[in-house]
Amino acid sequence: MTATKAKNTGWVRHIFGRYVSGDSPRKIAQALNEQGIASSRGGTWVHTALYPDAKGVGMLGNPMYAGKPVWNRTKWLHHPVSGKRVRSMRPESEWVITEDPALRIVDEDVWQAACARAKSQRHGTSERKTTTGKGSGGRSPKYLFSGLLRCGTCGAAYVVVDRYQYGCSYNRDRVASVCANSIRVARTTVEAVLLDDVRRELLGPAAYAAFEQEAKENCSVEMRPTPHRLAGHSRKRASRPTTS
Repeated sequence: MTATKAKNTGWVRHIFGRYVSGDSPRKIAQALNEQGIASSRGGTWVHTALYPDAKGVGMLGNPMYAGKPVWNRTKWLHHPVSGKRVRSMRPESEWVITEDPALRIVDEDVWQAACARAKSQRHGTSERKTTTGKGSGGRSPKYLFSGLLRCGTCGAAYVVVDRYQYGCSYNRDRVASVCANSIRVARTTVEAVLLDDVRRELLGPAAYAAFEQEAKENCSVEMRPTPHRLAGHSRKRASRPTTS
């Protein structure tokens, strides 16, 4: 084993150990970024890469680290509209789980403890969604300007960070060591200012003039004589009774 691989293996065990001890994926990712530990791709850490997804996508839910590679997990389908090939998850009953001790990084007891905690958290989230319609898992609520605003410091998306304020997603998820912009802006302020600009642009004289011109052009096209309309008009005239 190379020194680099051994170091990476140590950090994998460190991550699993912290999760089993009670730390959240977000807290673990933030701590790794504060220590300057690069991710497997050489960048910074984000909690979604660690989150133990039920499909085995995140590190903490990936059985590969327990020496149990999974095959036949996904399949490729052609999108009926775009025609592009898209990856789709197969039912878990179709997965093929094998044993390869050479790939094991975390001990079985640690892996089982991580799985138990992940299952418990998913169960709790499911119950909250059932009773309140809300939960901490899955996609966050979509607000008016989420994903459309950008941080002026690092370029990451400015998102709603606590229902009431917009803030830099990198500062929130990857801490100040990645982006030092901790400015929070009230959601009501952002939406009021931007909507006022939109309203002014849409309802201003220039916008109205453009709308009027387009309406006139559409009307002229609709009223323009066509062979079909001329033929219909001729048939109507021919069918009219003549008077003496």
